[in-house]
Amino acid sequence: MPMEETGPVSYREFIVRDKTFRVPASGYSFNNTDCWARINGTVAKVGISDFIRLDPREIVSLRPPDVGLTVAIFEGLCSFATDHVSLDLNSP
Repeated sequence: MPMEETGPVSYREFIVRDKTFRVPASGYSFNNTDCWARINGTVAKVGISDFIRLDPREIVSLRPPDVGLTVAIFEGLCSFATDHVSLDLNSP
């Protein structure tokens, strides 16, 4: 079942050194591994934060979550590796 969009998202912006990070002002949950979720009923849309997305390292492999995956808070969602590090992302 596709997730309904709930309208435009307003962001707060933070500048750190030469990077600008956008963080949704409300409606999103984050965890300490830079993964976010936007929850609508029993369905969550999940993604990665600008901190990870703007990292200059090249992603060399990705193990995405299965569509329809059911997880509890802090359970593993997916993993990816860059040319410097491997990361596991857990549900927010």
